[in-house]
Amino acid sequence: MYRPKKKPLSFLDLVEVTVAVAFSTQPAMSQLAPCDPNYVSNNAKIWLVLPTGTDTANLQCAFDHAVSLPDSTVLLSSGTYHTGRVVASGFVGYFSGAGENETIIKTLDRPLHVTYLNFYLDPPTPESGSNPWPSIFAFVGGDVVISDLSLYATENFGTTGWTFTGLGVTVYELAHGFVTVGSEVPRQNYRQANAALYRVRIERLPRTGTLYGFNLINATYFEGFLGADQLPLRGKFDLHDSHFRQVGGTNLFNLYDSQVSITRNTYEDSFEGMDVDQISNTTYEYADNKVLNISLGAVLGGVCVNRFLDSTTIFIRRNLFTGVYGPYFDNSVTFGGKMNCKRLKNEVENETGVGIYLGPGTTDCLVLCKTRQDNVQNLSTNNKLNGCPEVGGSITVKKDIFPKALH
Repeated sequence: MYRPKKKPLSFLDLVEVTVAVAFSTQPAMSQLAPCDPNYVSNNAKIWLVLPTGTDTANLQCAFDHAVSLPDSTVLLSSGTYHTGRVVASGFVGYFSGAGENETIIKTLDRPLHVTYLNFYLDPPTPESGSNPWPSIFAFVGGDVVISDLSLYATENFGTTGWTFTGLGVTVYELAHGFVTVGSEVPRQNYRQANAALYRVRIERLPRTGTLYGFNLINATYFEGFLGADQLPLRGKFDLHDSHFRQVGGTNLFNLYDSQVSITRNTYEDSFEGMDVDQISNTTYEYADNKVLNISLGAVLGGVCVNRFLDSTTIFIRRNLFTGVYGPYFDNSVTFGGKMNCKRLKNEVENETGVGIYLGPGTTDCLVLCKTRQDNVQNLSTNNKLNGCPEVGGSITVKKDIFPKALH
């Protein structure tokens, strides 16, 4: 599969290219008939979208056309955009703004129509389609780099309600800001996609009548969570130099044979920094992040690891955690195959609960503490602790009723 070889050009570089081409050739607007030519222009492989105040159709149109040319860019200028759901299937290229504080995307200030029951059984569609997911930007397959923009959930934003078979409640908040799911690969037992986010900011707001008290659950999700077969997702997933506030973090679910790097990000005022669930044959790195005041709602931990990890390398290192819990391998975790588990020099001394928690299913994890204040609760006899004071007893974490693929 194609993978961009470099990070996206800066906004000024892209504007210079767009302007240069505009003076040398006439834009082929006949090829962009569904788009508004006053706000969407196309030159070479760049689709420039200008803000109007109601931008869903223009954003969707730009992606619909850009998917036909690999290595394309959907480019946003400085300003504020207002959007509902945007879906891109097979998009290979860049989705770029002018900067985290320059390009602001806000959700429409109203509930979005979503599929009520079991939306995940079919691929996502726009709101007017047959299967709208509770997501703002949904990428199916492809290879996308998202950079230099902010996404804010507005005050009255939410959904018309959705649920799962057996869940027993209707949920009105949005599940994802950005979600990546895989496209089918013939004769393989996985789906495929690549995604990266650089210099992105995502925030949510309080909303009454929601499960968590906010209108957006997760900032980003890379997940094998599509179709009745629930095939795992395979690919490369990066997230760097970004900022998340009052929203669940940068989560993974059901990955296979993947590479994941989550570094240099800041998470504030949420119920978790990151959720990791059902990972196999994967290299996962979570490093140099600041995970601050993890205390809302379910309080799942700075990095909450669930269920099985098989033949996986997992590095959690040089992070700062404050709030209730730091890295938390819960009691559902089981290790299988050849595991490589290291937690190195994470700062957890300012946690009010347990700094590092190792459930009974963990084994051969190396924990190197930064200071003698970085305590560890170790429920396994096979982990290796270096310079870490142990705490005894057991702790009970408030469990959340969602399937793990949604938090």
